[in-house]
Amino acid sequence: MIINDKKMDQYLEVQLIGHKDSKIKAKTSAGQYIFVYPTTEQTNDPLFWKSLKILLIIKCGFQLLNNSSIDS
Repeated sequence: MIINDKKMDQYLEVQLIGHKDSKIKAKTSAGQYIFVYPTTEQTNDPLFWKSLKILLIIKCGFQLLNNSSIDS
């Protein structure tokens, strides 16, 4: 996920970790954990939250596949 802060004129690349209520926990490429607060429009948009959950499920599934050892 890439975050665009309109005040800073730069992008911040983050890895989604999870969410609780209407805040999203993410890890920056520098290894710091931050919270991302969606806009009011995003908070009230069920499609936004559904998409976020799908991304987190895909991420978790990918990590499980990478951490499993498959013997032939």
